[in-house]
Amino acid sequence: MKRNILLANIQDDYSFAPDVQTFLQEEINDMFLTSPRKGDVVFIPFACDGFDLNTYHQNVDSLFPNDHVNMANMKDIMDHLDNNPKAVVVGGGSLEKLRQSISNHVLEKILELAQQEVPLPLLAWNSGAVFFSPFYVFETTGSVSLAEVVPFHMQTKYIPSNDANILSSLTFMNNENNRFKKAGCIPPPGTDASGGIRIKDSRAGMAGPGGTDSKGGSVSAGPKAQIFELQGGNLDPVSWTDPSNLPLL
Repeated sequence: MKRNILLANIQDDYSFAPDVQTFLQEEINDMFLTSPRKGDVVFIPFACDGFDLNTYHQNVDSLFPNDHVNMANMKDIMDHLDNNPKAVVVGGGSLEKLRQSISNHVLEKILELAQQEVPLPLLAWNSGAVFFSPFYVFETTGSVSLAEVVPFHMQTKYIPSNDANILSSLTFMNNENNRFKKAGCIPPPGTDASGGIRIKDSRAGMAGPGGTDSKGGSVSAGPKAQIFELQGGNLDPVSWTDPSNLPLL
């Protein structure tokens, strides 16, 4: 399957420290190098929760110095997507707000564009990255279905010592009769650290400052992915040694 996706975990949902800006721009440059798509970049800010939208738009615009970034709203988002965009960006914030704001029609269109012969580059961070997973488990409201752009559960700001993260995901995955078998978890970034998972076609690799291993670079910093797989009713950790080929797809 053709894919061109970055699911990132960064320090702040709405603004980018210099190291984060560099990290994201390096990944964007690689995504665009492998994509001949033209047009505008569509920014979906629906997860924004209390931050000034115009400032948020300006911050995202700074990631694309050579492109025009259109900030979508709920009324015109389909117009932007129907115009064959160069890329789609989904920012962080409130996952619940994002889920409630995007219709199934929009999700279907994003999935269609993401699976074209020349796939639409998708860049998302924090809650936006989680949104491209098949599901998420809220502590208070239970499990919800999400976009299912990637075939594994993506969790950013994952805390290894918090067993509730694993148990809630395990319960959901068991209830789904093994339809979803894997989870990719990115721990919270520390100072001057960001990271993510870069998906190119049938390969998933670590992304981080200093390069992307899925394209031959080296990850010099940033939180490393922890991967779990549903096996015999348990969600067991999966070891990996090659950051350019994570066992997720």
